[in-house]
Amino acid sequence: MSFADFEHQMIKENRKLKILFIASFFISIAIFAMLLTQKSYFIYKGGEVFEERLLTTKICEEGFLSITKGEPNPHFVTKGIIKLLQSTDFKIPVDKILKLQSLEHGACKVIVLSEEKLLAFKVALTQSYLYPFDYKLNQIDELPIKEEDRDLSYNR
Repeated sequence: MSFADFEHQMIKENRKLKILFIASFFISIAIFAMLLTQKSYFIYKGGEVFEERLLTTKICEEGFLSITKGEPNPHFVTKGIIKLLQSTDFKIPVDKILKLQSLEHGACKVIVLSEEKLLAFKVALTQSYLYPFDYKLNQIDELPIKEEDRDLSYNR
């Protein structure tokens, strides 16, 4: 084999390698682009973290308990409610909180056992960045007890 034939064969092989290299380069760029634009969906079974507003339920609980004890905490309860409570006697002996759930933005449902009776309340909150915990209890409404809530007293 002469040098010219060897050189010609090497140039031919190099062209094939260059074409394979360019093709693999474009394929890897396409795969990388698809990975960047791909949407990933994750299934998380503990959805309560995303649905519940944990801070609001804690403010509902602490504010409600301070009101039922007759000593409303100014960090959790608005001044209007404190003034209203000073003129009226609102004391509920709470044996146990059976259910505390966030209803919608700025509202919670509290179901308590008080002297062997079930009581349900809707607690409304106001939000402001000026409040120490972003929320304060602003309103309490008593709710009628539903059948599903009656089962809570049996499960205690």
